Amino acid sequence: MIPDRAAAAASPPSGHLPSLDGVRGTAILFVLLYHFNVMGGKDIVWPDRFAGAIANSLWIGVDLFFVLSGFLITGILIDAKSKPNYFRNFYARRVLRIFPLYYLFVFALVFVLPHVVRGFEEPLHYLSSNQGWLWTYTTNVLIAVRADWTTAVPLANHFWSLAIEEQFYLVWPAVVLACDRRRLLIVCIAMIALAPALRTAVWLAGGNYLQAYVLTPARMDSLAVGALLAALVRSPAGMALAARWSKPVLIGGLALTAAMFCLRGLRFSEADAAVYTLGYSIVALTFGGLIVRAIVGGGVIERIMTLPPLRTFGTYAYGMYVFHPVVLRVFADHLSPRLHLPLVLGSKIGLQLWSWSTGIAVTFIVALASWHAYEKHFLKLKNRFRDEREAPRETRPAGTIEEFAK
Repeated sequence: MIPDRAAAAASPPSGHLPSLDGVRGTAILFVLLYHFNVMGGKDIVWPDRFAGAIANSLWIGVDLFFVLSGFLITGILIDAKSKPNYFRNFYARRVLRIFPLYYLFVFALVFVLPHVVRGFEEPLHYLSSNQGWLWTYTTNVLIAVRADWTTAVPLANHFWSLAIEEQFYLVWPAVVLACDRRRLLIVCIAMIALAPALRTAVWLAGGNYLQAYVLTPARMDSLAVGALLAALVRSPAGMALAARWSKPVLIGGLALTAAMFCLRGLRFSEADAAVYTLGYSIVALTFGGLIVRAIVGGGVIERIMTLPPLRTFGTYAYGMYVFHPVVLRVFADHLSPRLHLPLVLGSKIGLQLWSWSTGIAVTFIVALASWHAYEKHFLKLKNRFRDEREAPRETRPAGTIEEFAK
């Protein structure tokens, strides 16, 4: 890690970066805290309302995933430009990491769930009718066209974010290959500027916020912030520049986000026009600063992001993201209605702590089982798609610049 006092002479990061596992773990923790939140409503005490408002703002965990993905994927592509089989190796590794679990989950939803679950006929009808969007990684387009979460793909609406990433992977390797470092930086800056302009156009045209939230062109600033940083930190001067500006960007972004939260009545909603026009970009830049602080090291961010629980969550974040809506549905339909925890001074804190702790724990256990029983066997095949000079994947630690996920 590179201490701040040496930022001017900083070297590009390489090798094992444990803090990036922690960043990924933070992202999935935000998503789970958001979805397993039971706070809210006007009939509860104000601490519950405040805690619920904070939890309801943690949809930004998906944005952290986007920025981190842009950073890591662009780094992989830049490092592979001079190596043979550039496209083959990249796409084969992505397929082996993402497709096996994704398509197994989709198959189970469409062909197994209808035969083992009763009382769920209407959502399953929507799921079956719209399954083509799932198989083709285009659920984000369906949600934007319908402008409605509920009639899209129940239990799989969260795949809109994976659709964005897959669409990004489809075109970004060609962009990186065609651009030298200077041109790539210009492309990233243009994307960061264009995305809020597109979202503002959606707002001015009277469109639904979902069009700004789930369509890839409207969210490309988050991916581009990560890509910009990946290009910057691969030179000593760029690393020093990123290190020098990361702290003011992080602090300034947090201050602006907090100001919007307070000014919008303790709300930072993805459906708020002020948030989806400019707020998404502020969040992306803030998370860019966070990632740089995590890899610069020597400070509190690096120490937090290397905490073992966060790194462990980061290791299994993909499976946790895939499975958590099923766990959430079981909680909502079967467990929570039967649980009658007493209020504590009028607060639902007991129910909330139970929902968070149990929901996160069950989601983690399911993801852990999936990893060891199923996913890791496909990942062993990734060594067939690597440069001969690379060490086999099993001998290299997780969380490296060269690899996106375990």
